[in-house]
Amino acid sequence: MSTLESQLLAPIRAKYENIECVLDSERQAGHGYYNDVCFNLQAQDRGGRMLVLADGGAVSWTRKLLSNSKERMVSSGIGSERVCTAFEY
Repeated sequence: MSTLESQLLAPIRAKYENIECVLDSERQAGHGYYNDVCFNLQAQDRGGRMLVLADGGAVSWTRKLLSNSKERMVSSGIGSERVCTAFEY
């Protein structure tokens, strides 16, 4: 079992039973920009469509900026307007 699986995904699954957390080794989006790991958050709207709401991953530009090969950073962004319009009540 990978570290991501055991230390990140398994605890999320245990706490939130209605959330599906999976490692997708086939994902192509984000390759070339994100290093090592990338992720996205999806939710199903009332009409049954799956929407990507957030995306992120490990980036290397901070290593270059700081001239420090040990530097690590994970960045992400969320489409807050998309969340608000897709899940209006």
